[in-house]
Amino acid sequence: MIFKTIVLFIISFTLILSIPISLKSQQEGYILKHGDVIRLKEDNRLYIIQEGRKCFIPDPETFEAKGYQLDQVIEVDQTTFDSILTGIPIPSVKPSFQYGPPQKACTDKVQLISDMTIPPNTLIRPGQSFSKTWRLRNIGTCRWENGYALVFVGGSQMYAQDNIIVPPIQPKGVVDISVPMIAPSAPGTYQGQWRMRNERGELFGTPIWVKIVVKGW
Repeated sequence: MIFKTIVLFIISFTLILSIPISLKSQQEGYILKHGDVIRLKEDNRLYIIQEGRKCFIPDPETFEAKGYQLDQVIEVDQTTFDSILTGIPIPSVKPSFQYGPPQKACTDKVQLISDMTIPPNTLIRPGQSFSKTWRLRNIGTCRWENGYALVFVGGSQMYAQDNIIVPPIQPKGVVDISVPMIAPSAPGTYQGQWRMRNERGELFGTPIWVKIVVKGW
């Protein structure tokens, strides 16, 4: 009976040792993988393992905003960190990798052809509704499709939406984009800037703008 108990104990202990080590484990022998995120106790900074290198993450909020997960962080001290990466070069360097997905194979560019409505310094009554329309040409190599939009970036928004979805446009194609607005109630000159944004949330092209003069009659 005692012999059977000892055998079962040895088998159970062997099975426990064979279980894969958790990401949060600090047990000796764990090898960090590409993409693992670690926090060094000594400086409380975050690093990611990229191609065998310890790469400092300078801005965790931006890092998470781009889709990386920081909920499984391996916390280790310097000694443990060095020991589990024995034989692997780990210079502390600023990230050589890009946050988020790889760069696009095509390019996003836009050209303003003309102001179709509300030319600069148009006189508008206080509180009057109007629609600003720009004619734009896709001069890049990317097709404008799902996720492309004209977005407000600065100045006076004049009660307009934050973004206007752009219909699908092939390279070299032309599109008219209209933004409904309302003139402010106080007299004065108002100007708002807008830019194109692609499906990755990246702004491109120089700002286009609307400029009105509100006068009380």
